[in-house]
Amino acid sequence: MNNLYSLSSKQPNYRYVSDRETVLINVRDHCGNQTSKLAVCYYDRSSDYFAEMQTNKPVYLDSNSYILLNQWQAMTLSSHSFDRFELDNDSLQIRVIDGVQPYQIGLSSIRDKRDVLNWVYHLSSKNWITKEIIQDFILLCSIVFNFDLRI
Repeated sequence: MNNLYSLSSKQPNYRYVSDRETVLINVRDHCGNQTSKLAVCYYDRSSDYFAEMQTNKPVYLDSNSYILLNQWQAMTLSSHSFDRFELDNDSLQIRVIDGVQPYQIGLSSIRDKRDVLNWVYHLSSKNWITKEIIQDFILLCSIVFNFDLRI
C-alpha cells in the first residue's frame, strides 16, 4: 500500500492538506516550464499556494498526487533534488534524457522490500543509471511505500 493521496476531492484517496504539512509532489518550475519534477513543498494558507522548501518560491502543481511527509522526512528530503523523477497514482518515472520518454516503473510491481531490491538490481544493469539515481529511487520507495530502507 503506497502513501499517495490526491488534492482533488473527486478522488477516493482525497486528503486535506493543512498549512502545517509538507508534501512531496510533482511541480513545474516557477516559470511554469513543461518539465516537471518531484519537489518537497509546503502549503502557505495565507497566500493559498504551494512553495518549494529549498527556494520558498511558489510552484505550479503538475499533479494532484502527493505524499504527505512527516517532519523527519521533510527535513531529510528538503536538501534533495528529484529533478529526474515524476510520480503519479500508477507509476514512478525516471527521466534520463530530456525529450526522451521516461523510464516507467509501475507502483503495483512494488509490494515489499524485496521488490525494491529487484528493481535496484534491474536498474543497475542499465547503462544510463547512476549511483545518485539509485539512491534517490531507494529513498523515494521508502517514503512512497513506508518501508524502512535506510541508505
